[in-house]
Amino acid sequence: MDPLAAAIEPLIPGLRRYARSWLRDRVMADDVVQDCLERAVGRWRQRRGAEVRPWVYAILHNLLVDHQRQHSRRGTAVPLHLVDDAALGRPADQDTGLHHRDLLRALDALPEEQRTVLLLVSVEGLPYAEVAAVVGVPLGTVMSRISRGRDVWRPSSGRVNGRD
Repeated sequence: MDPLAAAIEPLIPGLRRYARSWLRDRVMADDVVQDCLERAVGRWRQRRGAEVRPWVYAILHNLLVDHQRQHSRRGTAVPLHLVDDAALGRPADQDTGLHHRDLLRALDALPEEQRTVLLLVSVEGLPYAEVAAVVGVPLGTVMSRISRGRDVWRPSSGRVNGRD
């Protein structure tokens, strides 16, 4: 296996999780990860430093931010006849659904900067220093954003931002 593949291939599952957490659309997330991998391979010689993971995550993060901006301008439109019937219905799972809804509501309530660092630390398990490199901010800023982001979710009360 060549060094490029050996460095990038182990990152793919984490990249997919991060993109799926951000976009909540598997197909679109896989497309964005594919774009990320193409850029990483195409610009392999342009990277600075020996650390590959923060560099690749920074590429993905920038693509996700760009995608989010484009999506907010365009919106989503899918003809109903193209939607799989199985996607329209689910078995009853109220408790999990309510918890999931609350968690997504809490994530959506966060500013993009806080949501980004929380996903990278909590979902991907990146160390704070790598998150700082991915997002391009000082380590103290990452720690501050994580603290403020975690304050939004209050598990003891089951509330988001003090609301039901």
